[in-house]
Amino acid sequence: MMKHRFDIFSAQDWPLFAGLASGLVLLSAFGFEYIGGYLPCPMCYAHRWIHVASLVLGLGYYGLSQIKTDLKRHGPAACFILALIFLAGFLYATRHAGIEYKWWAGPASCTGGNVGTLSLEDLSASLDRAQHIPLCDEAAWVMFGVSMAGYNALVSLGLSVMSAYIGWRNRSTK
Repeated sequence: MMKHRFDIFSAQDWPLFAGLASGLVLLSAFGFEYIGGYLPCPMCYAHRWIHVASLVLGLGYYGLSQIKTDLKRHGPAACFILALIFLAGFLYATRHAGIEYKWWAGPASCTGGNVGTLSLEDLSASLDRAQHIPLCDEAAWVMFGVSMAGYNALVSLGLSVMSAYIGWRNRSTK
């Protein structure tokens, strides 16, 4: 039987790797924000919570399974839950990238589409602030024609597929 290169991960170990991968995504986002000066839009902030969830689940499951070893039998379930979290991340990031590429409209509150609901005081206060709040339909950074949201979608899709594959491969057949 041919062994795949991803067979090095067991369902008990994959959540640790997946959680660390999400941690790396979060560190990258913070690096772009605090070192590179690329302020995130409201959708970017929301997407970070998806990676926080997978980080907590992955590291939490792995840590608990090291303490209480009978939890290791739930590795495939943890992988499937991670696959769903990453799938949600893929869908959200794809939506965001589509808004940036003008494939579809974004929320008016994040794209500058509806300023009619602002009061004169709110408008004046926002003009007095020195900080610029980025819009969701403007990519702050692009490499090879792909925005950060696009790369986030690709990473999330890859992690979702891998999580599902490892969970399926290690599922119990009893």
